[in-house]
Amino acid sequence: MNPSKNNERWLDFARYHARRDSKAERTVEISVELQRYQNTAHAAAFLHEHGIKLETALRVLTQPTARRVLPLS
Repeated sequence: MNPSKNNERWLDFARYHARRDSKAERTVEISVELQRYQNTAHAAAFLHEHGIKLETALRVLTQPTARRVLPLS
């Protein structure tokens, strides 16, 4: 299986199922900034404190290409 094709399918899926919850979206955006200026552990704790499962928080922070993206429209 071609990994790039698999990645393209994931990106299409992620765009289709983009986050509709603006509060969660903003929380994730803040955590990414915290990760940039503090560290991953601090950002993961922030997400966890705001109701995001730790497993999900770590995925969001350590696999940026797997993050949901909002549609451009």
